[in-house]
Amino acid sequence: MINKDDILTFLISTATLVMTYLFSLTTDQKMVLIMFLILIYLDVISGVWKAIVKKKITSEKYLAGLAFKIVLLLCILFLGIFTERVLQIKTFPFVALLACVGEIISIRENVMEASGKDILHHFLHAATLLKRISKTIKDDASTRKDNE
Repeated sequence: MINKDDILTFLISTATLVMTYLFSLTTDQKMVLIMFLILIYLDVISGVWKAIVKKKITSEKYLAGLAFKIVLLLCILFLGIFTERVLQIKTFPFVALLACVGEIISIRENVMEASGKDILHHFLHAATLLKRISKTIKDDASTRKDNE
């Protein structure tokens, strides 16, 4: 029988492991993770919007979707920890990028079902902007290193 103390210990240990891993991420990995978290947020918002428009809002569906997003995030972090630390294979950006594509598809479906409009071109434009921002940050960092 699992008691409350065991569950609390597990949750604290998991949170500590995740926080330790997050602090060890490189700048590129943090950018991918931040982008993924933003997409999760947009997906949840667009899902709630779709449910309101269709008048099918239920707490069970919301909680199930939210739980799925949390499990997905933990799986990505675990894969990043396991493959990069244990197997010495850099798969985190690839796995996170696949998850981001899945979130973009989900957001697109939610918006199309709620409003009938396709928003894919907005995501493509945002991806171009993110690439430019990332390049600018890298260029600034290399300039600072050269000046030191």
